[in-house]
Amino acid sequence: NAAAFVRSRGDAHVAQKQHTIALRDYQRAYTLLKPALPLAAAFVLLKIARCHLHTGSHTPALDVVRSALWKAARTAFEACRKAYEEEDAIVPVGMRCWEVEAAVAEGRWAEALEVSAVVLADHPKSSEALLMRARVLFLTTDLGGAVDQVQAVLKLDPDNTEAKAARSRFKSVLNLKQEGNTRFHIGDSAGAIEKWTNALEKEEEGCGGRTRAILLLNRSRARLKLGQHPDALKDVNAAGRLDPENVKIFITRARIYVGLELFDSAIQEFKAALQADASKLAAGDRRTVQGELDDVEQLAAKDRLKVKNYYEILEIDRNCTSAQIRKAFRTQSLKHHPDKGGVAEKFRLVMEAYNTLSDPAMRSRYD
Repeated sequence: NAAAFVRSRGDAHVAQKQHTIALRDYQRAYTLLKPALPLAAAFVLLKIARCHLHTGSHTPALDVVRSALWKAARTAFEACRKAYEEEDAIVPVGMRCWEVEAAVAEGRWAEALEVSAVVLADHPKSSEALLMRARVLFLTTDLGGAVDQVQAVLKLDPDNTEAKAARSRFKSVLNLKQEGNTRFHIGDSAGAIEKWTNALEKEEEGCGGRTRAILLLNRSRARLKLGQHPDALKDVNAAGRLDPENVKIFITRARIYVGLELFDSAIQEFKAALQADASKLAAGDRRTVQGELDDVEQLAAKDRLKVKNYYEILEIDRNCTSAQIRKAFRTQSLKHHPDKGGVAEKFRLVMEAYNTLSDPAMRSRYD
């Protein structure tokens, strides 16, 4: 079938060390296998991870491995539940919590909230069900509700060490988040960054969930105010991976791109934000974003008329030597490489500048 063919072709590309081409085949195979054969799809994810690793993309490789592990775990859970149902046996509360854990690990927050609520309704006196519900509430930004659920566990079992640790963690994050908000609103962006960074120290399950996404987004906005555009972009991209439907992430990323003078990228982000429905972007905010988009489109039109200054991009003098060009390229490559926390578009400009200035004939025509 098609999935087996593209997977085998990917294997052939890997044998020839063509990992970028193989990655596309494996991603296609995964898309085809995912609906019908989730366990087979999980093994393809491991091949995708290896390709990311060989191309130097370590973070995507780790994310894919995590996804593969949890997909295999979900398949095992479904098999266990089916066995209980076939015997007309009651599924133990601990096993029902596995389904919630899988949803959390996969970032399926609506499912995690729904299933944890059902499990708790069926087992209202279960410490395990209460703790699982508390974690889900914490990861979906209901920090107060999470603390209340943990308190309920401690009423049932005052010596529950897991509940005590969770209460301490939830309260700490809640307090640091609120302190960061207060500092940001009084104009102390640096102080806000410090508080939110302390709250972000522990990722825990679900990579921190929507709560971590909010903290990263807040820190990104504070860094934007301080003109720390590369760090701000890194934070907002991390937030986007955790909560891809949050429209504020598109708006913040657009404003960062404006600060980096990447106007075309900013236009794409503002347009993506404006495509959100009314429940996610209020009428007043929509008008503000539209106004910002209009301004950026004018800036982009002016920017397209400019000739790119490759010497400025590499931060070198026009009379520099070939050796100085190579040295500047190495410096700027490390600074802007996406895998080192840089901005992909800036890195593309560095490559473009180097390719032109490192060739004597092309440099002469450019000059």
